[in-house]
Amino acid sequence: MRTMYGRFFYRNMKKLFFVILGIVFSVCVSAQNAGELYQQYELALSQGDYKKAFSALSECDNLCNHSPLSSFSLALMYLIGEGTQIDTTQAMVYASFTGSYDYRRNHPMDFDRFGERMGLSTSAIQQMKDDFNEQNRQYDLYMKQPIKYENIMKAFSNRWLGYFSFMYINSSADYEENLANASSALSSLQKADSLSSDVYSLYLLGRIYYEGLLGYKEKEKGLRYIELSASRGCLSALTYLGEIKYKQGEEKSAKRLWKEAARTEVYPLVHPTRRNILYFNSPNIDIGDVREMKQRAIHYLKK
Repeated sequence: MRTMYGRFFYRNMKKLFFVILGIVFSVCVSAQNAGELYQQYELALSQGDYKKAFSALSECDNLCNHSPLSSFSLALMYLIGEGTQIDTTQAMVYASFTGSYDYRRNHPMDFDRFGERMGLSTSAIQQMKDDFNEQNRQYDLYMKQPIKYENIMKAFSNRWLGYFSFMYINSSADYEENLANASSALSSLQKADSLSSDVYSLYLLGRIYYEGLLGYKEKEKGLRYIELSASRGCLSALTYLGEIKYKQGEEKSAKRLWKEAARTEVYPLVHPTRRNILYFNSPNIDIGDVREMKQRAIHYLKK
């Protein structure tokens, strides 16, 4: 019985070894095409072939260890819903990949421990390490962007993740759950601010403090954030600040802010390429409550 079990175990471990080795070899060879695949994605976009763009981008992202550029592009494809169905959960996953690339690169899994648990040989474990290093090399060669651009992509991803958590504050009867959502929003928005001084994130941070969404109000601190965001052209901040001024009896100031918000353009959500990353630094891209806040400003002016 032991002999039969031993043979069964040996045969299957042997198969598993060759499966893993095959995957490793495939990734090492294919990873050389990561840059070419991203070019195929950009070309397919320009031709309006979104399914082909999605396919090339998905493969590219797998081959370069979820680089910021490829993961950010995939997150937006899932948000926009061209080439694939709209899927906010998947969009969140890839937005999280965008923001965590540096950590994953610098804190890889313990290959030695994993290999020992799987009963792999020393050479197989070394092959996995080599593959990980190869993925990073491919990223450096083909997918790495200037630090300013990568920070904009990471900031925009955290902006959206922060807004998603912000929406669920006070949506539950559970006080602790609401606080957890507020803390999650705060963390993402602070990252966005530190990465690229994200103007829209400043507005949401201001609201969290001003409205006391962390369980206590810091109105002065919140107002400073909102005013700073409004001064940098954030449509949502302009409308919200106008509402504050109106409640304080400053009707002229409120109308001036609403007029500015009403004439501020809302920019469409577009697919990223290597040539348009700066576009995502705008606080007035149609994500979050931007379009809603413009309509509110227009409505207030008609009263």
